[in-house]
Amino acid sequence: MRKFIHISFLMLFFIISTQAFAQGFKAGVSLAYNSVNDSAFKDAYGTGNLMFGASLSADLAKKLELRAEINYFSAKGEMTLSEEEITYTLTPIVAGLRFRVIETKRISPYLGAGIDFCSYKEKVPERFGGDITGSKTGIHGEIGTYVHLSQKLQIDVNFRYLSAKTEVLDKERELGGIRAGVGVEYRF
Repeated sequence: MRKFIHISFLMLFFIISTQAFAQGFKAGVSLAYNSVNDSAFKDAYGTGNLMFGASLSADLAKKLELRAEINYFSAKGEMTLSEEEITYTLTPIVAGLRFRVIETKRISPYLGAGIDFCSYKEKVPERFGGDITGSKTGIHGEIGTYVHLSQKLQIDVNFRYLSAKTEVLDKERELGGIRAGVGVEYRF
């Protein structure tokens, strides 16, 4: 239910904002490598894995952009002692702003920040109490650049740091980390 409320809030906010202020719309897909900072995660799953995403954005002003994203991250690992297979998934739903520092015909470097509504699930053997699920709100900062291929098509090269701490089994865990990726966006 909480996920539905977050998604509904984001969509409503995005629709109202874009109808009132937007000068242009973009839709895109992305692929990134997500490296999780948590040491317990690294012990079980390694340093990270691929993250897939989709985005919608609207220009609010000449250099300011409002973004909504949904991303999906999954990693397979094994229990430290028993070596049984476990699976971890993270689904961040993101609302953020990007400020294009410079705009040229070919590139547009930007700085960004936003709020991430992170839902996570860890599938562990039943004898350990079953799946561990939850959600946590975090924040991110990012830097990147758009590479304009044409008037309608652009590539987004992006580096992002997410901070989202939660408590799992009475231990603090970091859901976030560093993400480096590339996306393709189409302007309407």
